Amino acid sequence: PVAQAVQQAAAAERGVILLSDTGDSVFGGAPGDSTQILRELLRQQVTQPVFLPIVDPEVVDIAINAGVGSTINVSLGGKRATAFHQPVPVTAKVARIGGGRIEAEVVGMESFDMGRAVLLEVGAIKIVVSEREGIGGNHPIVYRHFGLEPATAKMVVMKTASNFQYYTEMTATIIRVDTV
Repeated sequence: PVAQAVQQAAAAERGVILLSDTGDSVFGGAPGDSTQILRELLRQQVTQPVFLPIVDPEVVDIAINAGVGSTINVSLGGKRATAFHQPVPVTAKVARIGGGRIEAEVVGMESFDMGRAVLLEVGAIKIVVSEREGIGGNHPIVYRHFGLEPATAKMVVMKTASNFQYYTEMTATIIRVDTV
């Protein structure tokens, strides 16, 4: 369960802990906008570094218009698969703007397109918000594109139920989160 997974990851003696968002696997056709793990991270007031991807074109637009360094109040995610997820209200700092086509070999592709994307900071939670699914944070390049090094995070959320190989060198544990 989501609450138990976040609690277990936060209590782990060493990171990086991969939190597999099994119900929102972008490689399986899911929209990448599940808010279940984000909602729980906020509820548990996690203070350790967490990297999390989410698809929300509306929030990307708001953040870009506000500009780097701005603080925005938005309803994040949960807009594409509304039968399963609801938006989460957040107050976030716009830390960086980026996105577009990223060159990286991932599951047989030589590159992928996230569309426009932004890095939002909500306390210790670093959220890569993109217009398109891209690869859902399933490769460290998604975070490195924004100047983040996943090896320094306590938890990294992946929008997949498999394909953990890109994080092998830095992973202490993988927790499959029941977000179905």
